[in-house]
Amino acid sequence: MRAERRAGELLRRAADRGERATRQNHRGSMSNAATCPPALADIGITRDESSRWQKVAAIPEAHFETAIAVAKSSAGEVTTAFLLREASKHRPAAKPQTGKHAQALRRQLDDAARDICSCLRAAIVAIQQRHAFNPQERECLSELRRLINSIPL
Repeated sequence: MRAERRAGELLRRAADRGERATRQNHRGSMSNAATCPPALADIGITRDESSRWQKVAAIPEAHFETAIAVAKSSAGEVTTAFLLREASKHRPAAKPQTGKHAQALRRQLDDAARDICSCLRAAIVAIQQRHAFNPQERECLSELRRLINSIPL
């Protein structure tokens, strides 16, 4: 597993340096095949292997070593499946969505938030007017109203 992790590190580094073909610099876009960086198939690695190894390589070193120790002590062996589950805990945050569809969804969410806040404000006013509350309950409702009014919309 350590060798596969190291292979994943080397594959990532080679891709970052342009030393191996990736989807961004694949052979079809290169004008001179002789100067193309090698593809995974050229070095005897499948895309699945590359993907798995790079996922395992993305696990922080301390977590990787702890996972190895836990797997050995609990199951008696370290499996790729176990390490891939650990790797899924360390995925980078997704990039924010862009484009017209994402903007339309954001507008809908903003509109919904405004509607919800308006409804909450109206409900609090109605509750305060219809019921007799002790001072602590009135203060709680007032604080809730202040919080709702502080939401930037």
